[in-house]
Amino acid sequence: ILFVSVMCTESQWISQTSGTATDLNNIYFVDANTGTAVGLSGTVKRTTNGGANWFSQTITAEHLYGVFFVNANTGFVCGNGLLSKTTNGGTQWVDQAPPGGLYRGIYFLDVNTGYACGGSGVLAKTTNGGTNWAALTSGTTQFLNNVKFSDASTGYVTGYTGVLLKTIDEGVTWNLVNTGLTELLFGLAVITSDLVYVSGESG
Repeated sequence: ILFVSVMCTESQWISQTSGTATDLNNIYFVDANTGTAVGLSGTVKRTTNGGANWFSQTITAEHLYGVFFVNANTGFVCGNGLLSKTTNGGTQWVDQAPPGGLYRGIYFLDVNTGYACGGSGVLAKTTNGGTNWAALTSGTTQFLNNVKFSDASTGYVTGYTGVLLKTIDEGVTWNLVNTGLTELLFGLAVITSDLVYVSGESG
């Protein structure tokens, strides 16, 4: 698998070598140099020099699908049957126990407040850095893939069969947004509270 990074000044993409042939499902950079990618069979790859070199980190044998770092040291990954946290850049990981089992998306507003989503409409929230997680009512049983917030109150979640959920009260209630789509939605870019892009299967 190769990473690609865009050089905006030259409008071109440059391939990077990850050092693994395992499928990589997600990637997150906290700055221009420090990034983490996760994939199948517990694969975690990290760079601290903008992708010039990637090194492996050990966490689990389970498939990983989501990754989010609040800063260079504190981050979270999620996947099949687990959600884990690091406070030292991925050198060690501590398992957490949110409600539900299959997680695909994770997002943190700061070091304390975060959200996770996954199978069977599961949504969970923490307000103490993942020490405790509380189940939220999503209003759907569809698989949820991605979660992002524009601010502390307003957030969105994408899922199967065209599901797009929105909250305006810090996750207390979620409402279905009529997208007119029935395809699986995964990609999610939240620009402002009212400007959102989603992507999924079938183009």
